[in-house]
Amino acid sequence: MTTNRTISPYNLLQEQQIGHEHAEWRILVCCILLNRTHGRVVRPMMDELWQRWPGPMSMAHCMPDQLLAFVRPLGFGEQRTRNLRHMSDQYVELDRAVTVPGTFVDGGWVRGMSGCGQYAVDSINIFVYGKTDVVTSDTWLNKYLEWKREQRHQA
Repeated sequence: MTTNRTISPYNLLQEQQIGHEHAEWRILVCCILLNRTHGRVVRPMMDELWQRWPGPMSMAHCMPDQLLAFVRPLGFGEQRTRNLRHMSDQYVELDRAVTVPGTFVDGGWVRGMSGCGQYAVDSINIFVYGKTDVVTSDTWLNKYLEWKREQRHQA
């Protein structure tokens, strides 16, 4: 499922997940894959990744060797595999525990997710909660925020 919205000229991986089922989880997966790896390396892998592991349950309970073989070219393969599987399991449990829409108002909940740091918190705040006042050290997120603010200014 996709939404009818304007994509930035940067077409960031996190931005592409909005409107999909499990968008928050998908954004966190992108963040884990993008940690210490350039987007041009990660981007070509994404369609196959979503086909193999379309949701958090499938990734949480996947065969670790299969996921490891898939992410190994990015470097830090064993660590990424552990983080992706554990974060997916945490997400499933969190999703079960939170049944009331609007329970969370910002990405603070991401801090406890395996393999997710400030970059993931910032990404969730920007792409899920629509915050444009995020102070981030990431170049691409800053470019996106500048574009987003300009779009709002023009509207």
